[in-house]
Amino acid sequence: MDTYYLLLKYIRSYPKVRIELGDMVNFLRQRDYRLRTKIDQPEGYEELYKAIDRLIQDKIIKPVNPRKKTHFNPPLALKYAIVKEDAEDYTETKREIAHLNPAFDLQFYLSNPQIYQKDKESIRIIEQYLSHEEKPLLSINELSYQLFDDEKYFKGRQDSPGERILKNLGVSYEDLNCYYAYEPFIHHQFRKNPQDPFVGLIIENKDTYWSFVRLLSSCSTILKINLLIYGEGKKIISSLRYLELLNLKAEKLLYFGDIDCEGIGIYHKLVETYPSLNLQLFQSGYENLIKHTAHKSPRKTPKSQKYREQDVHSFCLHFDKVYANVIRDLYTAPR
Repeated sequence: MDTYYLLLKYIRSYPKVRIELGDMVNFLRQRDYRLRTKIDQPEGYEELYKAIDRLIQDKIIKPVNPRKKTHFNPPLALKYAIVKEDAEDYTETKREIAHLNPAFDLQFYLSNPQIYQKDKESIRIIEQYLSHEEKPLLSINELSYQLFDDEKYFKGRQDSPGERILKNLGVSYEDLNCYYAYEPFIHHQFRKNPQDPFVGLIIENKDTYWSFVRLLSSCSTILKINLLIYGEGKKIISSLRYLELLNLKAEKLLYFGDIDCEGIGIYHKLVETYPSLNLQLFQSGYENLIKHTAHKSPRKTPKSQKYREQDVHSFCLHFDKVYANVIRDLYTAPR
């Protein structure tokens, strides 16, 4: 369940008429393991801000004394009033909701009729399409464009409303006869003996990828790698889903990226996005990289790369003290 829906459920059951931002943050720390530490980082705060802003736009809460705000940017008010719906105001709306397609799960919109009023035109379009006896097999983006003249209405933007509406209605993409168009990645397979454990290696850097292709093709290595994947930087965060289409189920997936903020961030994002995969760091690769570059001065981290101390700390826990100290020095050295 995403941050918005967690907070919405919490607010709906909150016994008081006013709620503090701190109470909502503490609730999220307890209920969402992702946000337990992430909420103190820029990415986590951004997720919190978008959820609070949407609750305000949906008239679930409204700021109280908005001059008292957080010091982060963009700021959030520290206290909110819970907007109590007047049951009489929504009698007709709830009656309209009750007459929607019986295939829909109506509970969310019956409990939140004001959100239904905002989504009703999109719901009408989805309902009409769902009633078609024959629905052509389309990609999600193709159907999105066909219904809403916007190929990213369901997926592709952080504010894409379509997937949220489908979730509210209990409708799946399979119900609409559409599929996710996987973004492919470049890969090589080296598995010769079906009895060998299936181990994959994701490499962020293109030159390093092709070096490993030559190494593994020559059979002159003791590395037990059966599948090599070119990550193309951050692209791998979305394209790793291509494994499902290839029907490749690795017992272990190793990751080997640059020792910089972006490389470390990509690894943590992969672990977070694909919790069912056994994702680990390619420890021997990193250790050899450190050995061969230890004599060089630390490179400055580009300003465009955000430095997250928690990510670096977690990354270092995978290494012996000697290597962990070298990695830490890259981030504590004078800039």
